[in-house]
Amino acid sequence: MPLTAESGLSIRTAGSPSWCSVQTISDQTDCSQFGEFGSRVRVTRKETQTKARQMRIAIADDNRDMREQIAQTLRNAEYPSALFANGRELVTALQRETFDLLVVDWNMPEQSGIEVIHWARSNLNPCPPMIVMTSRSASADVVQALEAGADDYIVKPEEPTILVARVRSALRRAIPQKPIERFQRFGEFELDHSTNNITVQGKPVSLTPKEFALAELFLRNGHRPLSRGYI
Repeated sequence: MPLTAESGLSIRTAGSPSWCSVQTISDQTDCSQFGEFGSRVRVTRKETQTKARQMRIAIADDNRDMREQIAQTLRNAEYPSALFANGRELVTALQRETFDLLVVDWNMPEQSGIEVIHWARSNLNPCPPMIVMTSRSASADVVQALEAGADDYIVKPEEPTILVARVRSALRRAIPQKPIERFQRFGEFELDHSTNNITVQGKPVSLTPKEFALAELFLRNGHRPLSRGYI
């Protein structure tokens, strides 16, 4: 499954005679076909800088004003969001899109927030962290949501600063932020962040900044499929 410079940044799947350019990735590219890289990372030198990638958040609430308010709060914190009017719309999107976190209302038509959580826990691997944001404040409701698989529970209305803090906390637990290393190894691939180059089995491959960013994205997410919108 080599990465070569013969036709730019290309990835070949096992047993396939053809090359697939990153410009023609399907809507649900399964990056796991490129190997189990996550457990084979080798750090050769640490650097002090960190590198942040914008997290993609899905918001489902049947109240238009409320979901717009939540989205604006997250945009102000530099979290782009996709908005859905009910649980069924979100579940449909989850079958073709990739999100880093879900914020769901409880009482929604079509499918409730709890039903969305049940579906996500049963069908998404890995499953993104999920926050229930609802007007229901009874202790029994909080317990039910958490036992269903929610990672956090927020009672409306909530202060924008607290909402952002809860979102950051959930993302931090799910996707720990580590200092960027100059050299990182994913199996036979070694990335040099100082030059934006990759070596494959010891042979250097010169990439453009965009190609390097895409290659790094694929290698870091070898455990899950990525949608076109996420890429």
